[in-house]
Amino acid sequence: MKCDVCKKNEAIIFVRNISGQLDVELHLCHECAKTRNVAIPGKNKAVSLSSLLSAEIQNALNYSPSTKLCSSCGQSALSLSQTKRAGCAHCYTSLKKEILSLLKNENIHPSYIGSISKQHEDFPSNLHERLRLQSSLERAVESEDYEQAAYIRDKLKILEEEAFSKSSGAEKGFSHD
Repeated sequence: MKCDVCKKNEAIIFVRNISGQLDVELHLCHECAKTRNVAIPGKNKAVSLSSLLSAEIQNALNYSPSTKLCSSCGQSALSLSQTKRAGCAHCYTSLKKEILSLLKNENIHPSYIGSISKQHEDFPSNLHERLRLQSSLERAVESEDYEQAAYIRDKLKILEEEAFSKSSGAEKGFSHD
């Protein structure tokens, strides 16, 4: 990873400061660390984070205080775009727009498009059918068409029973030799 200040040399020191809603991550090369009096591994020299994370460095990072943060772990959208790693499971919901934008910029499709084992090949179509039926059930209940709602409920129950019997049947066919 390149140094965030000079953007030329390889970064050897990584600093992350999370303070309330402010999350700043900084990657420094040996030369930039020396000019800012940052402790270099193997030396006893220390520096305060407040002096390290000065306005000059924040400007070099193009940091914006309006950067969105994960409500659970505090990871910033800026950090996510740099590391391409979520800080926790909640990042996927808190930073959804930023993640989708990042995927689009990288030309990555957000849905799984790989192969599916024979045991689970009906899953996508069953899932779409269940979602369609649940939506129809909600509309029927809202419009107080209880006869139609009961019919849809029964279809959902049959679909779930079929899915359960397929999955338990697959488990029965598996043997430990």
